[in-house]
Amino acid sequence: MTCREAFGRFALIGALVLAPVLASCAGGPAGTELGPTEGQMIGHFGRFSEIQSSLVMGDLPAAQAAAQSLSGRDFPPTRGAWGDALKSAAHDVVRATDIETAAQASGVVVQTCGSCHAEVGVTPNVRFAPGAPRGDSRAEHMARDMWAVDQLMDGMVGNDNEFWMNGAGALADDEHMADMAAQVMAAEGEQRAIVYGRVIAACADCHTR
Repeated sequence: MTCREAFGRFALIGALVLAPVLASCAGGPAGTELGPTEGQMIGHFGRFSEIQSSLVMGDLPAAQAAAQSLSGRDFPPTRGAWGDALKSAAHDVVRATDIETAAQASGVVVQTCGSCHAEVGVTPNVRFAPGAPRGDSRAEHMARDMWAVDQLMDGMVGNDNEFWMNGAGALADDEHMADMAAQVMAAEGEQRAIVYGRVIAACADCHTR
């Protein structure tokens, strides 16, 4: 299995479980009928995931297409300022001329989402699989790294330090990501958006060599 196939399969598994889990993003339990806000949040998170997975694979045009879609989406009217901030960050992804710049902007996108959630007192339930993929093959290492990146994104979206540190621990299992893992473990507050961007860019650099 190639790196792209491993990431593609992991993304597919995530997509299959994403919709029912994200139903609680705005406070409603999974399995209930979605209201307008829940539907918006699911759509936003889907675009976040597309931006992330595209950048990780070094596909800047695909990431920019997802960011363009995100920038045109509706936001709850009471959260207009955060919606404007998120759209601005999404536009920075669209305008980026390289993966590193786009990756840094994507970190701002995700952290802005988390900042809005923190302000309104919402804890989104966007949890991915609870355990990191195991194994020593190259494809299994790639799947574990992708799981780690998802945990980092989840940690920022939900302001959840446990999930952020889960990502750091999984990255530490990959000797090629040891420096990134150390930066993740040390990062706090707004620095996490910067470090998240570095992790994304490091993954893309490996995949496009």
